Amino acid sequence: MPTNGPRRRALDWAAAHAPWSAWAWRNTAFVTAGLPLALPAAAALWLALCAPWKTGTALLLMLLASGVLTALQRGRFWSLLELDVPRVPAPAPWYTWRGVTGRLRAESTWRQCAYHLVAAPLAAVGGVVVVAAWGVGLVCTLVLSWLWAVPLRASMPDWSRQYVPLTVLGVLLLLLTPWVAAAVVRLDTGAAAALLGPSRAGELRRRVEDLAVSRAGALDAADAERRRIERDLHDGAQQRLVSLAMNLGLARATLTDLPPEARRVIDEAHREAKEAIEELNNLVRGLHPAVLDDRGLDAALSGIAARAPLPVELTVDMAERPSPTVEAVAYFVVSETLTNVAKHARATRVGVRLRRRADRLRITVHDDGTGGADPAHGTGLAGLVKRVGSVDGTIEIDSPRGPDPHHRGAAVRAVIAEDSVLLRIGLVKVLEMAGFEVAAETGDAEGLLTAVEEHRPQLALVDVRMPPGFTDEGVRAALLIRRQWPETAVLLLSQYVEERYAADLLSAQAGGIGYLLKQRVADVEEFIDALRRVAGGGTALDPQVVAQLLLRRGGADPLERLTPREREVLALMAEGRSNAGIAGELVVSESAIAKHINSIFSKLDLPHADGAHRRVLAVLRFLDGV
Repeated sequence: MPTNGPRRRALDWAAAHAPWSAWAWRNTAFVTAGLPLALPAAAALWLALCAPWKTGTALLLMLLASGVLTALQRGRFWSLLELDVPRVPAPAPWYTWRGVTGRLRAESTWRQCAYHLVAAPLAAVGGVVVVAAWGVGLVCTLVLSWLWAVPLRASMPDWSRQYVPLTVLGVLLLLLTPWVAAAVVRLDTGAAAALLGPSRAGELRRRVEDLAVSRAGALDAADAERRRIERDLHDGAQQRLVSLAMNLGLARATLTDLPPEARRVIDEAHREAKEAIEELNNLVRGLHPAVLDDRGLDAALSGIAARAPLPVELTVDMAERPSPTVEAVAYFVVSETLTNVAKHARATRVGVRLRRRADRLRITVHDDGTGGADPAHGTGLAGLVKRVGSVDGTIEIDSPRGPDPHHRGAAVRAVIAEDSVLLRIGLVKVLEMAGFEVAAETGDAEGLLTAVEEHRPQLALVDVRMPPGFTDEGVRAALLIRRQWPETAVLLLSQYVEERYAADLLSAQAGGIGYLLKQRVADVEEFIDALRRVAGGGTALDPQVVAQLLLRRGGADPLERLTPREREVLALMAEGRSNAGIAGELVVSESAIAKHINSIFSKLDLPHADGAHRRVLAVLRFLDGV
C-alpha cells in the first residue's frame, strides 16, 4: 500500500489535529496564558462599571500599564506561536516629557489600549470557554470510570443508559475544543497584528524609509566603485599606454635607418597606441570624470559642451553644489542627452540650463531638431528615466514630430524632377514629412529648369533619364542649374550605376552635389539625411558609385601621401558619412576620426576654410582622377 496515498494523508491530518496533538495543546496553552494578562483590563472595566466617575482613573491606569502589557503580550505571541509582533518605535524615552507627550499623541498608544480593553478580555472569555470545555469534556468522557465513587443512592436508576450520552457528549467536546481554541487564537492574532504593532501605513512608511536609505547606500557604493575604477585606469593602464606611445615616438624619431617596411610598422603601432590612449580617456571620462569631483558640474559640463559635435549653450545657476551622487547623475544625464541629440535630432544647436533652488536641481535641454523623441521606442530615453528616478527625480519630454519653423529642413525649398508619377508622389510625401517645402514637381528637364528659375530652390532632386529622349537629360539639366544657379544644390537619382554621369556632375568642382541609386529612397532616414547634407553644401555619393569611380581611376594618384587608414576615412567621407558614422564603421573613436580628417586636409594642401567646405574639397580631390 502506498505510504503517501489519500488514506495516509487523511490519517496524518487527523493525528495532527487530534485532541492530544501538539497543535491542540499549543493553542490551549496560548489562550490560557492570556487569562492573567486580561485581569488588569477586567479590573479597569469593573471599576468603570461600578463607579462611572472613576472611568478617567481606570483609563489612566490602563495607559500606564499599556507598555508593560504590550511587552508581555508580544512575549506570549513569540514564545507560544513564534509570531513576531513588531515593536512600535518610541519617539523618546518614556521617562522624559517628550516621551510622555509623544506617547499620548501617538495613535499606536490608543490602538494598544483598545486591544487591552476590548480584544484581550474577549480572548480571555474565549480562553475560559476553552478551559471549561476541556474540563467538562474530560469529566463527561470518563463518567463511567468515576461513577463507582458516587454513593449508590445518588446514582440514577438504569445508569448504564443514562450515562452513555454523557460519555458521547464528552467525546464530542474533546474533539471540538481544539477547533474552538484555534478560532480564538486566530481572532487574537488578527487583533494583535492590527492593534499591538505598527499600523500598516506606518509599516509602509518605515519600509519606504529603509528602502530609500539602502538605495542611497547602493548608489553611493556604485559611484565610489566607478571612482575607484577611474583612478585605477588612470594610474595603471593609461600610464602604461602613454609610456608605450612615447617609446614608439622615440623609435620613430631615432631609428631613421630602418627599412621602410619596419618604419611603417612602427608608424602604425604609434598611431594605434595614440588612438588607444584617446579611447581610454573617453572611457575613463565616461566612468567618472575627475573634474566633476574637483570643480563641480559647471566645469564638467563645460567640457562636454566643448566636445559636442554641435554648438551648445550652457547655463549653470547653482549657489552651492548638490550631493556627489546627484552631481554624477546630472552629469551623465546631460552627456547622454547631448549624445542622443547629436545622433537622432538633426539639430543645429542645443541649449542646456541647470538651476538649483532649495534642494531641487532642474535640468533643461532644448534643441532645434526634428522632434519625435519617445521613451517607448529605444532604450536611450528609457535609460535616462531610470537614471533620474534613482535619485527620486522625474523627467518630462516635450518633442512633437513634424514640420516646425524652428526645425532644420523646414526652411529648405525643393523641386522634384521625376518622370515616374508614383515615385514622384512618394518623394513629395517623404520630403514633406521631413519638413521640406516642395515648391514644384515636374516630369521632364524643361519643366525642371522652369521651376528652378521661378522658385530658386535650395535643392533640386533630379532623375538622370527623363523625357523626351530618356538618356542624360537630367544630368545636362543639373549641370546647367549648377552653372546658372550655383546656390541650388543638386541630387541626382539613377536606376543603375552610371559613373560617367557622376563624373560629369563632380566636374563642377563645388559642394552641394549628390548621386544616389533610386533604391536608397527605401531607407527613408538615410535618404533624408543625404538630402539635408546636399542642401547644406555637402556631398552624398552612393557607395556603389564610389566603388565604380575608384575602379576607373587612372594616371598619377593625388592621394599618395595618405596612409591606408586615411584613404578609408576619405572614401567613407565621399559616401557622405558623418564622423560618427565613419567611427562606427571603422570601430574607432570620433576624436580619432577627427584627427585623420585634419591630417587629410593638411596632406591634400586644402586652403583654410570652414570645416564643411574643406570636407567637400577633400571629397572632390579624392574623385579628381576620374
